[in-house]
Amino acid sequence: MINRRSSFRYAKALLNVAKGLNKAEQVSKDMTLIGQTIRNSDNLFALIKNPVINLHNKRTILTKVFKGNISDVSEKLFYLLEKRRRLDTILDIVDSYQVFFNEYKNIERVEVITCLPLKEEDKVDMNKKIETIINSSVTIENIVDKSIIGGLILRFKGYQYDGSIFNAFKRLEKKYQ
Repeated sequence: MINRRSSFRYAKALLNVAKGLNKAEQVSKDMTLIGQTIRNSDNLFALIKNPVINLHNKRTILTKVFKGNISDVSEKLFYLLEKRRRLDTILDIVDSYQVFFNEYKNIERVEVITCLPLKEEDKVDMNKKIETIINSSVTIENIVDKSIIGGLILRFKGYQYDGSIFNAFKRLEKKYQ
C-alpha cells in the first residue's frame, strides 16, 4: 500500500512537471512505451524486481534501453527513482501517470474484450459511438480473450457490458436449469 501511495505521488508530480514544460502528452507516450517494454521483456521485468541488483546498474540499463526514445523529463525520472530507492515502483508510476493524464485531458479509458483483435476501422467506429454516449474523449484498449467465443465485453467508468457469446450461453444455462 505504501508503494502504491508513493507511486501516486511520483506520477502526480511527474504530470505537474510535464504540464509546466508543455510535455504532458510526450511523457504520456513515454510512460506507455516504458510500461509496454518492461512488461513485454522478461529480462527487464526481472531486472526491475530483483533486489540484489544495484540501483545504479538498474538505472544505467534502463537509461541505455530507452535512450533517444523518451523525453529528457522521463529519463530524469529514472535518476530520481534511483536516488530515492524507488526504481522497483516504475510500473506502478507508469500506470498512475496514465490515470492522472487521462483525468487531466478528460480521456476515458475503455477496455474492449474480444475473441479476435479489432481492426483499426472497427476501433475508430467504436471510439466515435462510445464518445457520443459518454460525452468524453475515449482511448480504446483491445484485450483479446478467446474464452468469450464471440461478441464483446465493454468496461469503462466502473461498468461492464457483457455482450459475449459465452455470457449468452451462461444465461441460457441458468434459464433452463
